[in-house]
Amino acid sequence: MAPPDRYRPRKQPKQQRAAETRERILDAAARVFSDHGYAGGTTNRIAERANMAIGSVYQYFPNKDAILRAPMHAHLEAGSALLAQRTAAGLPDRLDDLLRLFVRATIDNHRADPRLHRVLFEGRPGRRTFWRSCTISKRC
Repeated sequence: MAPPDRYRPRKQPKQQRAAETRERILDAAARVFSDHGYAGGTTNRIAERANMAIGSVYQYFPNKDAILRAPMHAHLEAGSALLAQRTAAGLPDRLDDLLRLFVRATIDNHRADPRLHRVLFEGRPGRRTFWRSCTISKRC
């Protein structure tokens, strides 16, 4: 099942400059959501922080939910990569060591930006539907 259109980006960059523009939007969005929370994280603030016109933001994303989905996906990917790195040499033999490894990796992944993490996982209304769309599509 494909994610609902409201969570799907409009345009995937094909050229380097377009990819850089998209990254500017996402970097700005991460800061805006971190500073202002979900409700205060408006597309106008994101455009202003990215130093671009609001129309440029809307060329790539239909709304702030679609923008928020990208850092969520990046967070999940970073967590997966961290676990892969920490288990590359094999899994511990003891259950308590295995649990410790997973818990520490999870905590380390969440330390990067606690305020943004709070918005991603706690502060967004309708987050269950949002997460379900990530799970169903197997990507955010």
